[in-house]
Amino acid sequence: MKRILLVVSIALLLMFAGCKISERGEDGKDKKVDIKTPFGSLKVDEDVNPKDTGLPLYANSKRYQSGNDSHGANVNISSGLFGVKVVAVEFTTPDAPDKVRAYYEDALKTYGKVVVCQGTYNNNVNVDRKPDDADRPVDCSEGHSDNSDGVQLKVGTKARQHVVAVKPDGSGTRFALVYVNARGKESGS
Repeated sequence: MKRILLVVSIALLLMFAGCKISERGEDGKDKKVDIKTPFGSLKVDEDVNPKDTGLPLYANSKRYQSGNDSHGANVNISSGLFGVKVVAVEFTTPDAPDKVRAYYEDALKTYGKVVVCQGTYNNNVNVDRKPDDADRPVDCSEGHSDNSDGVQLKVGTKARQHVVAVKPDGSGTRFALVYVNARGKESGS
């Protein structure tokens, strides 16, 4: 037992010996975190550029803010075995939900067939990393709720997808733009 504990302790020391953590923010607010180890890296940035989702920003919209939560992040996890990049950001606009939905249905068509998931508004995007499922088209089988006033528009595959969630917000609209790109060692993408 002592031998196992010693081996695990040495392994942890070696792993964290090469670990570099960088944190940057303004006025005490965390905006960026970078963690690098010999085995991979993790980057989180709350200052999201909507263009990183691969989608245009709807005119007359502003970033959704709730307390200290900016409702957006650009997260990149990478290693030799797998990687995932998720960019998600929420906005509001005084325009009607149908107008925002039509705009993004048209914008998403550049990536393929748009799947409409009625009754859904959440940022739960299922990334299926089974090798057989990575290229399977997105569908409405996961993340569905009984929120009948929301809708998710999806396009792509389980491993690489663009999602727009739209719902009424007072007299206007709240919407989220999400981009996910996951890779396994076998895909190399």
